Amino acid sequence: MSIHSMSAPPSPTDFTEPQVPPRVQPFWHEDGDIILSVESKDNATEQLFKVHKLFLVFKSPVFRDMIAVGREEEEQATPVVPLRDDSVDDVCALLRVIYEGFEVYGDTMPFDTALGILRLSHKYQMDSLRIAIIRLLKQSWPLNRQEYRSLWRYRPPGSRVLECVKLINTAWRTHTYQLLPTAFYELAVMSLSQDNILSSYLQELSAGDLVRLITGKDKMQRRFHSLLEGCVRDQDILSSISIWQPEEEGISIAMYRQTYSECGHCRHWSLVDTDDSVVHSCPEVFDAWRSIAAKHVFGGYLRLDDLCENIIPSTFTGAGACTPCAEWMVSILENKAKEIWWNIPTDFELPGLDTVEYNETSRNIF
Repeated sequence: MSIHSMSAPPSPTDFTEPQVPPRVQPFWHEDGDIILSVESKDNATEQLFKVHKLFLVFKSPVFRDMIAVGREEEEQATPVVPLRDDSVDDVCALLRVIYEGFEVYGDTMPFDTALGILRLSHKYQMDSLRIAIIRLLKQSWPLNRQEYRSLWRYRPPGSRVLECVKLINTAWRTHTYQLLPTAFYELAVMSLSQDNILSSYLQELSAGDLVRLITGKDKMQRRFHSLLEGCVRDQDILSSISIWQPEEEGISIAMYRQTYSECGHCRHWSLVDTDDSVVHSCPEVFDAWRSIAAKHVFGGYLRLDDLCENIIPSTFTGAGACTPCAEWMVSILENKAKEIWWNIPTDFELPGLDTVEYNETSRNIF
């Protein structure tokens, strides 16, 4: 025999008032004249911000239109504007800089906070905030190669995989294409094969971006591979060395070599006829070059700072080359690094950028 228990009828004291949605502090201003309603993604509950219309209308034409429509449709004292698909954290970040400015963060700003400001400043067309946050993000993902080298000189590879993935996803969403090249490059040069955690972060990329990453990395590898064309002393091979420079500075290998002093080891000259010019160089300089290029091509070292940072003229003079030839070879390697860096948008099939942006300088804050 089973026993069924029946609940007693509820008493009047069991009924409670409907729960008021939480008010987000410090963004509930009693003298505010508009309420922003945001649904928390964690627990699907509504949270409210009571702020001042003037701040929103001044910054955003989108809010200006939303408030105008709300005024026509509602007669309540304090209108409520629902913010669809926005997170509570992102709204807090946006309101903080609207009310207090970027100075509230001092010299540093949390990365996720910066992305939140970028997302909402783009969505609500807050151009001044959008420009400012892009400038701050570019300080940590600069297009200027020298700045990037300085930034990563003392940082271990792989320390920003998740940040790069998040940045790429947000950059596409907000049409902030100038943030893409450095983030893709950073992922391409990382060795992820032995780190399951870092590799799992890449699954957050879209299928299209994973393809871009794979094909772009392969194209970078091919550019490194062209260094091997000069690792032998054969005249035909040497004359086809890939020497790339920005178009306005493009010159032939023979002219490029002749900008340096003549080879100091006359008895060891290697004569190469290119464009009716003669290139004089030490064979020994290519012996050292061979080991450097092989390390990068076959060892998988794709970081440009590895290619250039510690390779100086003494790298080649120590192998028996003369100083002019050593300086020439260092310039060739530096030139290859420039080629790879400037061609990141092309190799990874990213939107083209104004070359002026590659020369901007700034400081890191993240």
